[in-house]
Amino acid sequence: MRIFFQTAAGNKVVRVKVLLLKKLTSAGLIFALLTSLGFASDRYHGQRQTAQDDYWHYHSVGNIGLTVTNFGILGQGYQDPDQPSCLYSLRSNLPQEQVEHFSYGGIWVGGVKRGQVYTSTGIYDGVMVLFEDRGREFTASAQEQIRWNPVFHHVNKIDRRYDFSRLAEDSIVVFGGALNGHIEDGYLNFNSANWDTIITQSSIRDASLNNPYADYAQFFSPNAISHQDLLCAFTDTNLVVPGTEIVINDHQPLGIHVNQETYSWYEPFADAFTIFNYTITNIPEGWDFADQDTVIVYDTGLEVEYAAGDTIWRGAVIEEPYFGIWLDTSVGNMIYTPTSDYDPNGGPGGRWNWYDNLNVFDQEMRMGISYDFDGDAGWAQSYLGAKILGADPYTDTWRTNYHQWTWTGSTYGDRFPMPDAGSDQARYETMGQAGRNPSPVSADSIQSWMMFMSCGPFPDLAPGQRFNVAMALVCGQWNGAGDDGPERRENLYRNAEWAQIAYNGEDRNENGILDPGEDLDGDGEITRYILPSAPPSPQLVVVPEDRRVHLFWNDLPEFAVDPISNNMDFEGYRIYGSPKTEGLLEEWTLLSDYDVDYIIDSTDTATIGYNTGLQGQHLEVLNPPLIIQGVSVKYHWVNDGVLNGWPRELYYAVTAYDRGDPANNLPSLESPRNANRVYAFPGSTPAEEGDDRVGVYPNPYYGRAEWDGATGRDRLIWFRNLPPDCQITIFTLAGERVDSFHHNAVTYNGDDVERISTGASPGERRVFAGGEHAWDLLTENDQEIASGLYIYTIEDTRNGDVKTGRFLIIK
Repeated sequence: MRIFFQTAAGNKVVRVKVLLLKKLTSAGLIFALLTSLGFASDRYHGQRQTAQDDYWHYHSVGNIGLTVTNFGILGQGYQDPDQPSCLYSLRSNLPQEQVEHFSYGGIWVGGVKRGQVYTSTGIYDGVMVLFEDRGREFTASAQEQIRWNPVFHHVNKIDRRYDFSRLAEDSIVVFGGALNGHIEDGYLNFNSANWDTIITQSSIRDASLNNPYADYAQFFSPNAISHQDLLCAFTDTNLVVPGTEIVINDHQPLGIHVNQETYSWYEPFADAFTIFNYTITNIPEGWDFADQDTVIVYDTGLEVEYAAGDTIWRGAVIEEPYFGIWLDTSVGNMIYTPTSDYDPNGGPGGRWNWYDNLNVFDQEMRMGISYDFDGDAGWAQSYLGAKILGADPYTDTWRTNYHQWTWTGSTYGDRFPMPDAGSDQARYETMGQAGRNPSPVSADSIQSWMMFMSCGPFPDLAPGQRFNVAMALVCGQWNGAGDDGPERRENLYRNAEWAQIAYNGEDRNENGILDPGEDLDGDGEITRYILPSAPPSPQLVVVPEDRRVHLFWNDLPEFAVDPISNNMDFEGYRIYGSPKTEGLLEEWTLLSDYDVDYIIDSTDTATIGYNTGLQGQHLEVLNPPLIIQGVSVKYHWVNDGVLNGWPRELYYAVTAYDRGDPANNLPSLESPRNANRVYAFPGSTPAEEGDDRVGVYPNPYYGRAEWDGATGRDRLIWFRNLPPDCQITIFTLAGERVDSFHHNAVTYNGDDVERISTGASPGERRVFAGGEHAWDLLTENDQEIASGLYIYTIEDTRNGDVKTGRFLIIK
């Protein structure tokens, strides 16, 4: 069994591979650590750098790219263009849909302890870079004065990053190549703080090359909740940033430990939200052991029963605790500007104006909503929703509160006041107030609005006790371009409802009680984070040829079992391709649909799909199956008449869908199109020996080809009919070498040309016909070539044969 974690050492990222091995002696199990280092820059956090800080992890498996940290902050402030803050749609092929939604966010936790009010915050208005600024009050939790506290020994109960419940008592835990701790009496002692960074877990098992999510499979864990779990913990107990001499200004600790788990999925009905699961624990100040059944009465009169042999936690009670989330909402597209030199109506060239947002609150949905007022000419037509999903314990006094104010309270302070950043009392009072849901707003009130949501009060916490809050950050594209309202929010609402369904799990009526018929797994407890599942997308093999593309896939989806109904409910396949109409602002075109003939109910003639059967026009059933690129494929489909040479313009996907579950009011679910999207580059296949038809197109090249982009680095020509392995060299007429590069039909992926590689999504697959290679008209010194006649040579590395030719560049 292999379990993969991630941790850190200094400013470097360490990917930690943990192998579960059996010792040759009776000492039980060993965790052996294998590490590989990769550089991570200081980026935006300035003096915050410590060995425990982790700010480079972000969700990427779904359509939201969302940065999380292990010190209470979300987002990365738009400081790193290669890392999203809260970007949706991350995996869209359309630049207009790649919209950021907030710069920073952070949690607040407040309560009363020994009669004094404390409010600890992850971030606050005006705090953007330096940690000394007020508001950044959480730090990584594994500090000397914290990790020896026995409350943290119960790793399985308050911190799921390491589940040691299955290990023997004499097991040894090894971190970083040194003995760092051992399990004894169910406790885990850490001798190092290096473990205390974000841990990645995944429920994805498929590590095959044809799975675009194969990178996540390396983090597979049976304890994973979603396709990408990011797990960490932090505390408010430090007055100085660990590992530095930086004082955390104006900070009075409440004395809490926060376990943060975030979940994301890739299914199309669940890829537009990320769920945050927070567990807040009152850190004890001491302990002893009960030699008999004991009732402890704490300072507030709160009584807690302890059984004989239990650890008795000492310390003060936290009264009426609240939880909150602060967001610097700013919805806009990073590549849009209304004054662009390229396009006055929008397009690449600058940064958007974040002072034209509006926030509203939907009380029924328990969701704050933010959007760009005018949608930036179609470049920012997206919503952000912050939704409170639920809490444990859920009491009659628990409620959701909403507030908003402009950046640093600069405007509308009489209607929407900002709590004093230096006052724990003011912040705590804000968390407990119902707030003011803004009246209908218009263009004269657009601003840089902060969003703040809180929930509580929770029952008083004795030392060692905890409460749990779950929330979701949800995105959704506008449904049409009309005025804001329920109709335009349709996609956002649908995604938010799926987030709620995921959280509810077995608790379908949301009453916090396991009612009869709800215990699907039979464990006697409410199991949350259960989602229905579409059949998995099939393994897809794409084989391009000259003006033709072949699609092959297997039949694994037909045997998938739905986790809710426990039935094999496969219905059919859909084949999608890139848009076939020029100028169409859609990402996909449905090319074909093949499904089985299935009637939902014996008394009902309603059907799913077209009931064409899994055969027919254009679809070939391979019997017996063929092995292509290591995949046993059963189906074959051909797209004829496609054009050669068009980079990133031709892509395909094959999805699988089920018949739905009418009994549970579930529609037919379809696997994500991005799960096996392949960019195809049709062209000549590798030339056989003796074939002299090498060439270049377009030739002559006039200024730019129709497939070129807007800049000089986005141009290209194609060498065609190449041998399977060859060296291409380009010369001027004077014999000066311009450029030289190697071509291999098996490994070539276009990464050496920006027009092909720019904008690639995580896990993107590109396949080529094998006999063509693109060149970007740049010299080996990265300079644009001049107009003129050029000579090229193609040396076949198999036999040393050299073919020559010429091409003309006219600018």
